[in-house]
Amino acid sequence: MIDGASRSRVFWHVTIPLLRPYVLLASLLSTMAAVKVFEEIYVMTRGGPFFSTYTMFMYIFDKAFEELNMGYAAALALVLAAILLVLSVINFRMFRRGGLEWY
Repeated sequence: MIDGASRSRVFWHVTIPLLRPYVLLASLLSTMAAVKVFEEIYVMTRGGPFFSTYTMFMYIFDKAFEELNMGYAAALALVLAAILLVLSVINFRMFRRGGLEWY
């Protein structure tokens, strides 16, 4: 404001870049929460009619604790972790501000 910038220029060139790390954190946490949703589905529908609310986390749970196939469930959990890692890297790249900065 002291240098004569308008409110919109201050918002786009000062406020938004300062909020970038917080938006990154919120988007990472919400992505992870969306992928690993389990409790609500298990309590309310247990996979729903015709597997309509079945998620990968539900599939891992079924393989591990209902079919007692722990090895296969562990392998699926590693695949889920790899998917989350890829989504996190994509998220970091979207919010990167030039060079080697990650926020």
